Amino acid sequence: MKLQSQSVIERAHQGCVWCVAWSPSGELLGSCGSDCEVRIYALKEDGETLVPVVKTREKVFTRTIRSISWRADGRSIAAAGFDATASILSFKNDELAIVASLDLHESEVKSVSYSPSGALLATCSRDKVVYIWESGMDDDFECIAVLNGHKQDVKDVVWHPTAELLASASYDDSIRLWKEDYDEWYCCAKLSGHTSTVWSLSFDEKGDRLASVSADRQLIVWRQSSKEGKPLGSDPQWREVWKTDESEHKRPIYSVGLVRARPPVRKF
Repeated sequence: MKLQSQSVIERAHQGCVWCVAWSPSGELLGSCGSDCEVRIYALKEDGETLVPVVKTREKVFTRTIRSISWRADGRSIAAAGFDATASILSFKNDELAIVASLDLHESEVKSVSYSPSGALLATCSRDKVVYIWESGMDDDFECIAVLNGHKQDVKDVVWHPTAELLASASYDDSIRLWKEDYDEWYCCAKLSGHTSTVWSLSFDEKGDRLASVSADRQLIVWRQSSKEGKPLGSDPQWREVWKTDESEHKRPIYSVGLVRARPPVRKF
């Protein structure tokens, strides 16, 4: 299978581009980088060319933006900053403006992730903690859970596509899965298959499979299955079903994405 480039954006950022993410509608593409900016692009009528439409004002952020995540309605974006803050951005007067700042972390925020409904936002940091925030009216956010369990920095957080199940990846070589039970969030599974930092996670469209990549140069696919002898409704078991050979990648793998169907795109 051969992939062809459809669109190239020259000098999209002045430095490293750390993250790109399509909006829920598939109409816009967001990006962030070491130049402390978040930028938004739209597809032209040819369906291939991306053009810039809006970005954050200069010096709104003073440190690298490591990760972005779109809310389900596409009206706002969460951004993970190395200034220890997760910021919520909305479109105002032809620019991206900060409408909320979440500042409980004590060190660099490495990843942000909105739940499929947009009601919850997860953030993780070098401080080894994962926070879950509930999004209210008028861009109000309340921290509803503090998840401790990882022994080192938490590199990535990602939500299950259909359930309120959160996965986190860490410098401690592990993956943890978190769920809520009577208003209390707890670790319902720990996946230990990598031998070095786990950098990135991705669920498939149904949430039956979870992919993970690591500094150990391996990609592992995990699959959900019921625990034998356990009653229906008990915590699922995740088992390793496939992984790449160590010789396939020569360096650490920093990002992974399982293919999902995208909504029809309205051209600009």
